[in-house]
Amino acid sequence: MNDSFKICAIGIVLAIICVLIKNYRAEFLIPTRLAALISIFGVVVILISPIMQFLNGIMNLTLPVEYMEIMLKTLAIAYMTQISSELCRDCGENNIAFGIETVGKIEIVILSLPLINSIISMSKELLSW
Repeated sequence: MNDSFKICAIGIVLAIICVLIKNYRAEFLIPTRLAALISIFGVVVILISPIMQFLNGIMNLTLPVEYMEIMLKTLAIAYMTQISSELCRDCGENNIAFGIETVGKIEIVILSLPLINSIISMSKELLSW
């Protein structure tokens, strides 16, 4: 919880800096937003480390490796597309943001096809038993 307060405080300070830069030097706004996003993302990567260790432990015990790989790739795609599309919206490019979100969703579906196939085959085996 303490880390959440730090991240929120950093985010608010960075947002204030962006507003100030927008008022005085608008041409530096996009690089400032990118720097803010990268700094917050760096903190998130550090915080995710225990989650990854936990998932690796569970992966070795319960699920096949392929399922966990699909889940982690899907999660990464979802976060990347959300961050990218929000950045595009901040720049006023709603059409590009929509395109990024659409491509991300399609990629997640394509990535999930082997998992869907294995679920269908397991269901067939259970029904024929």
